[in-house]
Amino acid sequence: MSVQLTYGINNIFVDEYNLASFSSFEQDDELDFTINNRLRINEKDKFVRVETEIRITTRVSKFLVCKLVTFIDFSVENIKELEDKNSKEIILPPEFAFTLNSIAISTTRGILFSYNQGTYLDKVIMPLIDTSKIRLEKEVDKVSVD
Repeated sequence: MSVQLTYGINNIFVDEYNLASFSSFEQDDELDFTINNRLRINEKDKFVRVETEIRITTRVSKFLVCKLVTFIDFSVENIKELEDKNSKEIILPPEFAFTLNSIAISTTRGILFSYNQGTYLDKVIMPLIDTSKIRLEKEVDKVSVD
């Protein structure tokens, strides 16, 4: 099924931001980034929320240096067209999920950079990610988001 979707960013919200004190870890240790996205569908209000969590940890000790969680809501005017006729569930096409993930990751990268300005992480930029290589490991959650 090929549906032309009408969508846009409706809301951007920072749910959590934590930055460890500079003296809490070995600064010479290299940093690793872990990025997790979860898509949640709100059929009633016609939007998809992408929850993005970025964790920056030290490579050797795995100490959590920084954590940022964002919620980015995308309004999808014709979301009902994605309803599976048999199950009556909204099914996001994988290419649409990849698009939303890509936008959410890029937006969260900018938020992370902005939040870290003036800190000891102000020169740290989250690396680019080829979102076409992201695997959808499980079905998208269908929940009501307030």
